[in-house]
Amino acid sequence: MKRNFDKTRLCHRHEYLGDFVMNERKAKRIKIDEPIFYKRQAGGKEFKGEVNNMSSKGICFESKVPYLPGTTLYMETEGHMPNKLDKTNVTWSKPVHGISHRHPKYKVGVQFVTH
Repeated sequence: MKRNFDKTRLCHRHEYLGDFVMNERKAKRIKIDEPIFYKRQAGGKEFKGEVNNMSSKGICFESKVPYLPGTTLYMETEGHMPNKLDKTNVTWSKPVHGISHRHPKYKVGVQFVTH
């Protein structure tokens, strides 16, 4: 049976190739368990999250709030250069399952913005 894929329904991280779907992720991800600090604006209020993994292209971290794709965040990972903020754009955000509604958590994927 031939499958018909609707390109508009595919996740943005995949590419339509006829009857096959190929993952576009090419950068190797490194699992990291450390805090991350981020801001919505370069001089704004600082928030804390937990890094899940990192690559040369971006970061996946846990946050107490979800962010819409396209949102700009300025990231500073602990142990890296202090006062150096990396500009990123949110590419996806989804709730972490099994967490209470009183204390929600979200996984957020961001991509580094090159200057």
